Amino acid sequence: MLYPDLGRLSLVCPTGMPAGPAQRYALGQRDVVEAILRNLGGGNYKDACRKAARWCSLNSEHRAACQTHQPWTDLTQAVFPGSRKPNPRDHEPEHPKDWFFFLCNRHARLVELRDLVSRVEATRQYLNWRHARDATSDRLRRLQRQRAAQRSRESNELFKPGYSGRVMRAEIEKEQKRLAVDTQRTEQYESEGAVTWATFGDPERWVGELAQLDAYMRGLYPNRQPLL
Repeated sequence: MLYPDLGRLSLVCPTGMPAGPAQRYALGQRDVVEAILRNLGGGNYKDACRKAARWCSLNSEHRAACQTHQPWTDLTQAVFPGSRKPNPRDHEPEHPKDWFFFLCNRHARLVELRDLVSRVEATRQYLNWRHARDATSDRLRRLQRQRAAQRSRESNELFKPGYSGRVMRAEIEKEQKRLAVDTQRTEQYESEGAVTWATFGDPERWVGELAQLDAYMRGLYPNRQPLL
């Protein structure tokens, strides 16, 4: 779940003292929603998700309050207006708190996937040239080892430099030039936003997952599009 660490939020009673036993009932009601919404800052869903998680982890009173249902139902409608209720038959979490954070994570993943897919073409090109670069590098190392062994033999008076040495040097120079081109192209696509940690299967997986998640998110909001 989405549980990052933000600045400390606090809830105090009107006198300014920390909330004690007399306020515990209130903590389980509207105060949970109001304390979070009051400190939203930018007001987007990421702020609400992070600060709700932080608020619930501050102390035992907050943790107890966060197990109640109504604050999370209210908070879900405040942060994700128009979202439907969970469907347990689709293995969606039923507890309002779990459902709220489930929505947080689905929205965050949608944003992440859209960013990844926006860089798919550069990533595909990068992966192709990275593969070529690695293959060229392997060939070059192999030729260099062979050349070193050849030079060792040539140092013996029974072997003299000849045609094979010139051929080997030419091959090494050709692979060095090819490696320079391969490296330049990988750097080009990296500068264009390629996802350098990706593997060959990742771009297609991102595209498929985004299509599925887009369809799922439309179902979460029967009468509107999700706010991101």
